[in-house]
Amino acid sequence: MKASRWMPFAVLAALCATEAAAQKYLDAEDKARVALVKMPFSGERNVPEYSGGPDYLEQGGLLPLLESLGARLKPSTPTVKLSAEEEDDYGTWNRLALANRHLGNYVAENEKEGYLSVGLEANCNSVMGVLGGLQRSGPARRPLKGGLVFIAAHGG
Repeated sequence: MKASRWMPFAVLAALCATEAAAQKYLDAEDKARVALVKMPFSGERNVPEYSGGPDYLEQGGLLPLLESLGARLKPSTPTVKLSAEEEDDYGTWNRLALANRHLGNYVAENEKEGYLSVGLEANCNSVMGVLGGLQRSGPARRPLKGGLVFIAAHGG
């Protein structure tokens, strides 16, 4: 089996490793509820600030693959965007931090709705937004303690 065929299943299995965690993401038909979020900001200098990678991942057959593995996908896949005011802020890293805040908001919302977030990200710089969203997904203002499975698919 090609890596591209088993990778989404490995991510779902790793994130749902315990029975309690798995139950949180299952619907009434025992299908895993999965929400994709696209994060095109790379945070790198001397290259384009926006990456097409998240779109390529989405269009490359990921959705049908997840559905064939028994996932129920959230109807829409948001793409992280900055407000017009934020777009005017100076500095790639500053804008990346702002974008990570928006990514965290999507992840927190998905968690509260019982969806497992799968980030389609430009690179590893977005991991902070995902982790921040998981921490802010609890019922109180105090951040939750949590873990994160991060799979980097660097070529080379």
